[in-house]
Amino acid sequence: MNTSPNPKRMHISSGLLLLFSLLPPGANYLYMGLIKRGVTTMIGFFTLVFLVASTTGPFQLLLIFAKIIYTLSVIFDGFNIRRRINYGEDVQDGVHDIIRVIFSNKKLTSIIVLVVLVLLVIHVIGIVASAINTIGAFIIIAVALWVLLKKRKS
Repeated sequence: MNTSPNPKRMHISSGLLLLFSLLPPGANYLYMGLIKRGVTTMIGFFTLVFLVASTTGPFQLLLIFAKIIYTLSVIFDGFNIRRRINYGEDVQDGVHDIIRVIFSNKKLTSIIVLVVLVLLVIHVIGIVASAINTIGAFIIIAVALWVLLKKRKS
């Protein structure tokens, strides 16, 4: 690896990178000219925002935690890429290395998937229980009305 800065590449300011890192995750990549990586990261972040807003309970807490981890990892990755670019390394624009890191640790990936599935099942069971309670309440009201109407006719 070449350890001296590459004169063909621009020098990426750590101050400006920090500023862009405080915007939605992915803006820091866009600042460095990594368009595919930036847009993909923003899509992932806003998907998490949507999921957090549309869920409740333990699944929502997990998604909030995931959003925080996602944001911090994008910030730290941005500074790592800045260092690589400033030292002249050619950084490819894409998400291949992100996917490789996520799936390289199969045990961690399995645990994350298992936790998400368990929380999703708990969430679905909660929705089903709520629906059963609502339907049960309507059935009780209907039976009570039927009994009252039947007594009036007799």
